[in-house]
Amino acid sequence: MLTSWVASHLAHRLESVPLQYGAYALLVVAQALIFASMILLAMATQPGVIEGPATLTSPGLFCCRT
Repeated sequence: MLTSWVASHLAHRLESVPLQYGAYALLVVAQALIFASMILLAMATQPGVIEGPATLTSPGLFCCRT
């Protein structure tokens, strides 16, 4: 939540559009690191907890595109 607030604050205060995109890129990287660490923690504590649902979800990502 703090990373989102900081990135939003920077994006609204910066005048330059490239710097606004830079703030947004920092938000994306920070959230990716948070999400990846949660996935790794889940995989370490409960083996198979990610692979099962991912196997069921993956075909839906590719078959229903319009």
